[in-house]
Amino acid sequence: SNCLFNPSYAIMAPSSYPVGFPLLLAPVVALFGADILSIKYFLGIVVILYGLGSYSFFRLFLSRAISLMLVIVFIFNPWMIYSKAFILSDIPLAFITIIYATCAHRFFENGDKGWIVPVVLLGTFGMLIKTVALVFPIALLGFGLVATFKRKSPRILKATVFTAVSMVLLYYLVNIAIQGSLGPES
Repeated sequence: SNCLFNPSYAIMAPSSYPVGFPLLLAPVVALFGADILSIKYFLGIVVILYGLGSYSFFRLFLSRAISLMLVIVFIFNPWMIYSKAFILSDIPLAFITIIYATCAHRFFENGDKGWIVPVVLLGTFGMLIKTVALVFPIALLGFGLVATFKRKSPRILKATVFTAVSMVLLYYLVNIAIQGSLGPES
């Protein structure tokens, strides 16, 4: 896709980006225009949401005090502070990843198939934000194998394979749909 490519400033961006980050920024740009400061404020809100999501994830395993300390370390580490100064897809991906990990954990812990839809949607959106998130379905399959051997239940593996395959298929369908809507020159 040529969502962020400007031929006048070709050095600023590659000609092809994953479509998720521009789609995430689209409502902000629609409301406030292409104002860099409003996009930075939006990313600041995403950092806060990332902190809240991290806290709820850590609370699954740790005490309140330790969870809060970890969130403070995550939010105020030099990488996060440095990244917030720029408009990067890393911050939204970090937020999506922590929510995805929380939902996947609940899926494996409870065996509740109601978590399949959030896992598929979050995993797909993560892959659409940044291609490195293609590791999501691979990690999901790894956790599914471990959970299957731990509980000796093939149902877990079937649900995991279904979820991972759904995630990858949805990712490709969205990419095909967006490429088709951009016309022949994309």
